[in-house]
Amino acid sequence: MNAMKRILIKYGIITGVFIILFIIFYYTVFYPLLIKNSEYCSLGLIGLLGSFITTFFGVMEYREKINNRFISFKKAFYIGLLISLIGITLYLLYFTFDYHFMHPSLLEREIAFQTRPERIEELSKLKDHAAIDHINEYKANYSKPLYFIYYTVSEFIPFAFFMSFVSALVLKRKPKNM
Repeated sequence: MNAMKRILIKYGIITGVFIILFIIFYYTVFYPLLIKNSEYCSLGLIGLLGSFITTFFGVMEYREKINNRFISFKKAFYIGLLISLIGITLYLLYFTFDYHFMHPSLLEREIAFQTRPERIEELSKLKDHAAIDHINEYKANYSKPLYFIYYTVSEFIPFAFFMSFVSALVLKRKPKNM
């Protein structure tokens, strides 16, 4: 296996493990608090961003050890995305197993949270029943494999792009003679 693949797999696995551990931690520690106070939602965003920090280190290792301390923005972005996608794929595998075999009531619990009486009352005041329709559509689609993959992966894609972009921006370096 060449050195680039080794770096992609190494940091992709680390990213996937960080995502999985963060999600387990989040739903174990913060989810009960989130039910009482929605301000804890920002902790989820910060934690996911932290899970993708390994993208930066993977791109940096590639630049330093393989590419003679030089890397273009395009190449750094590409490597960052690949690392992130490997991590997201590992999370998808974990979540598929967890959802179907360990916690099959997870979706119903989430829907119950989103449709709790005070939330419905809040939506009714805004006369925004589209959110409730969206939740019902989400529930209906979640049993379809492609939608399951889409819904599971889509929340991580913005973090993958953001961290790949930041990594590429910070780590790009051209040779001095160019």
